[in-house]
Amino acid sequence: MVLINVFCAETGRNYDFKADENALTRHVIADMKEMIMHRDHIRFDEEGRYFMLAFPGSGKTLDAEKTLAENGIGAGDALILV
Repeated sequence: MVLINVFCAETGRNYDFKADENALTRHVIADMKEMIMHRDHIRFDEEGRYFMLAFPGSGKTLDAEKTLAENGIGAGDALILV
């Protein structure tokens, strides 16, 4: 498990998120969306919406079919959910 900081562009807020670095990034994204919706009592417009994680330190978006570790993400990293 790693603790990462995630800025959600949709809400304009930062969240601390504990994630399994061996989980596929697409599963981590789904967990993040669920946690944000539950915590902030909001609904994302799901129809046709594709969320992705960006790593501002490298200027790249993470490959959803790789794990966080395979994408080079570790404890303390900051990501952007867009």
